[in-house]
Amino acid sequence: MKTQTKGILITLLAAACFGAASPIAKAVYQYDVTVGNVLLWRFIIATTLVWGYLLFFRKDLNIRLRKDQLLMMVVVGGVTHFLTTQCYFNALRYVPICIQIMIFYTYPFIVNIFSVIFFKESISRIQVLSLIVAFIGILMTVTLDDLRMSFVGIAFCVWAAICNTAYILCLGKRNVLEVDSIVVGAYSSLFAGISYFIFCLARGELRVNMPLPCWTGIIAMAVFTTAVGAIALSLGVKMIGSAKAAIVSVFEPIEAILLGVLIFQEEITLRGWVGINLVIGSIVLVNYVHAQGPQKKIEIEETVGGV
Repeated sequence: MKTQTKGILITLLAAACFGAASPIAKAVYQYDVTVGNVLLWRFIIATTLVWGYLLFFRKDLNIRLRKDQLLMMVVVGGVTHFLTTQCYFNALRYVPICIQIMIFYTYPFIVNIFSVIFFKESISRIQVLSLIVAFIGILMTVTLDDLRMSFVGIAFCVWAAICNTAYILCLGKRNVLEVDSIVVGAYSSLFAGISYFIFCLARGELRVNMPLPCWTGIIAMAVFTTAVGAIALSLGVKMIGSAKAAIVSVFEPIEAILLGVLIFQEEITLRGWVGINLVIGSIVLVNYVHAQGPQKKIEIEETVGGV
């Protein structure tokens, strides 16, 4: 098998793992567990697996960080990653997966807007077109009834996208770019887990006695949607490059929406499907534009992988 083909398949595996996060989480919520407790155990298990992978299979990678890098990892994992996942998975309690996914995946466009406003970067006409198309697509996906009935859920979705934007911008710092992406992911998962432990302890949400199906879902989230996804994405990027990986990863939101329809019988109108296709098309377009630009910027966004 050619390296390019193998790389695409591995990147698709990563996207499939990340895309399953929302449906699995929604299934786990049926067992009367808090979002914080679910994510705490997810990060504990995932952190153990990713660090085990680094220590036993990737001894070629430098896992030692300077003080400034370690401090930045605390911000990346303990603050921005923690807040992103809190908002992202809380949104599922209020809105269908398709709405959650569509609003959250506007983060590449928010990154562009923030880059223009705060870092004075230029923006192309195609990027502006992508922003407009994505906005129209979201308007078609989210109806006025959704806004009235699920304002809290919509707010969680928006904040998840904004927090993920902050996460990406932090990953763009020079001292973070010097660290391998899988090492960044390992530290991010570690510090996010520590934040969740403090959060759950303070709120009295720390639980171990959960039903077996609940534990099965949490382990699946930790193994597939976190550890395997992160490792597969890192390998895929190494084989085909960040630019192609970013475009292949568009399969992630498509899978999540389809699973929501198949597993939870979520209904999507024709107008909603058109809106979803507009958003996904605009994501492909903005990723393509990035693929034509500096490689470093692509790497910043592709390090995120999933929540």
